[in-house]
Amino acid sequence: GATTTVSSCATCNPVNTTSKYNAVLPFKAYLKGTADIVPYSDKQMTSPKGEIWATDECTITAVYSNGACEVKYLAGSETKTAYTPLSNFVGNTSASLAQQTVNRQVKTYIRSSTGSTQYGHTDPGDVIYRLGTSGSMTQIFYPTGSGYKLAWVVTGELVEPTYDNRFNPYCPIKGFPCATATFDVYE
Repeated sequence: GATTTVSSCATCNPVNTTSKYNAVLPFKAYLKGTADIVPYSDKQMTSPKGEIWATDECTITAVYSNGACEVKYLAGSETKTAYTPLSNFVGNTSASLAQQTVNRQVKTYIRSSTGSTQYGHTDPGDVIYRLGTSGSMTQIFYPTGSGYKLAWVVTGELVEPTYDNRFNPYCPIKGFPCATATFDVYE
């Protein structure tokens, strides 16, 4: 008889969770592109099932070693669970999570354009995780009252003000002297 070897079965090649995103799981996100996608019913991503619309806010609850992520989303009034490549949400999945504290409120967007829908904002003192940039936008994870959101911000908004010590070190405008005055006292 003939012998058949199946090399892509779930028990032969198990797909395990990865810990890279543990600090931010679960997180809410929109697809990074504007096209709808067909997700899968299994984390091996072999059986297409359903559709995630670009307008669906999704919750990513797990990330796997094969690049898949577990996604929860609303289809009508029913919450569905599916699997899709994490790259449908994260622009650079090989980037490390670079931690930063923001010192002001920064608007966040669902996609890499300020023309896309505003998603919310960071608050002063928030610890965010930067993932990578696309043009003038940076993708970040930022905290909310109920977990994290994956969003985009204008990269320049994440830059802390720099100070020129030749001028007043408390002036937040780079290279620009703050108002100082000398008063002559007449008696």
